Amino acid sequence: MVDGTGIDADGLVTGGDGYGTPEDTDNSDTADHLEYGVAECLPDTDNDGVYDPRDLDDDNDGILDTVECNCTDTNVKAPYSAGGFTLEGPAANQTGTNLFDAAGQHGWLSIDEPLGAGQRLVLSGAFLADVADAMGDQSIVIIGLKDGAWANTIGNAVPFGMEGGMMINIYRVSSTNFLMYGNNLATSTTTTQVIGTHLYNASQFLNYNAFIEVTSDGNNIRVGHALTNTHDATTETYADWGSSIKLESGDQGFGITELDVMVKSFPLSVDAGTTDANDIDWEQLTYYGPILLDTDKDGIFNHLDLDSDG
Repeated sequence: MVDGTGIDADGLVTGGDGYGTPEDTDNSDTADHLEYGVAECLPDTDNDGVYDPRDLDDDNDGILDTVECNCTDTNVKAPYSAGGFTLEGPAANQTGTNLFDAAGQHGWLSIDEPLGAGQRLVLSGAFLADVADAMGDQSIVIIGLKDGAWANTIGNAVPFGMEGGMMINIYRVSSTNFLMYGNNLATSTTTTQVIGTHLYNASQFLNYNAFIEVTSDGNNIRVGHALTNTHDATTETYADWGSSIKLESGDQGFGITELDVMVKSFPLSVDAGTTDANDIDWEQLTYYGPILLDTDKDGIFNHLDLDSDG
């Protein structure tokens, strides 16, 4: 490594030392010879001499990492709550914190946390019950993602200002009669109504949960709803849910990085009561980020697990 012209009696090299700029092939600002000496930085799980970042099959199980990792799970990684809302107008239709206050008109609000690609927004039973209880008689609340052509002047025309026409709908037909279902307005498809054939009160929503999610590629929006003793929106993937209680837009090339979560509400008649956004605990809305699949729940992600399904 040295090209000195000689060595003094005291051991010092005379002439040039021969060292150039250390090689840094990954432009990490840390020399390769230092990085490669730190096992924590460059693990080699299967001890095949190829470090995991460069190894197509980290656990040497014959299944490429791209296959084992090409899916996500909606189990808890870092759940966080929305925390609040912002009224979006039209101002003429809103008074105080009311979503709408003018007979026959509509109002908007945005939830103070956008939904990102690969994330799921969980609507708990407590949240749904709060919404239903806050709604005025003969009114509707629609929850979805902000369409690119959104404006607070968008009235009751399809797709209601929601990206892909995907949404969760809650109707309050009367003081004791509610409906809830999912919509894909692009295909005029709805999910099974979960409440409505009999008289109910808002507390019945405590038994349900729902979700809105964006796939990890940002191109597909999905919604679903179910009884909590049937399906759990915080732990089960979209594939786990029954076909009659879930809907997806399909790959529409949305390219979503993140979108505002929007709530639209409007009265169904001039006699409808108003909907006060302050009567809803928005902190009960919880977001879940995707994690790499650990199918057998043994704490080892599939791409590192020799027996990922146990």
